[in-house]
Amino acid sequence: MRSFCHPERPQRAWIAGLDPYLTLAAASAYATVQPARVACTRVTATAHPGEGDDFTQLVTVRTDAGLYRVTVTRASASERWLVFRIAPVTAQ
Repeated sequence: MRSFCHPERPQRAWIAGLDPYLTLAAASAYATVQPARVACTRVTATAHPGEGDDFTQLVTVRTDAGLYRVTVTRASASERWLVFRIAPVTAQ
């Protein structure tokens, strides 16, 4: 999320900073995002893991623009976690 919350960055710099943390599918999807449309500019608290198992976790991250839900995944317990999706938490 620290790499995501940079709406001031040019698109190429923004995706280059974010890309190492993304799954291939997420990298493809986020490659078309315009950083200027990202509402947050900084993370304001420690991330909190939520639901999940050994291969997929939902993590909540507080930012200056509110909460975001980050879905992270990995194919095996020996692999590192990668971001599959980043989405603002909306009121229900």
